[in-house]
Amino acid sequence: MDVSIEALVPEPVRVELKRLGHDVTVVPPRSGVFGSGQAVMSHDGTRVHFGASEPRHDGAAIPEAPPVFG
Repeated sequence: MDVSIEALVPEPVRVELKRLGHDVTVVPPRSGVFGSGQAVMSHDGTRVHFGASEPRHDGAAIPEAPPVFG
């Protein structure tokens, strides 16, 4: 499988992908080749939320706080 990966991804990751049989193409970082996004994950049972946003975008990933009352 062909994989395009940014140069910011550490070399050991690229080496492992190649070892697994992938055809790896390294592209310049934050070049606009890839999209952008935000994500929020809820951990079941703990009411803990995690959020992330990548630096190439002007958005933010803000998880909803658990209810304070009721």
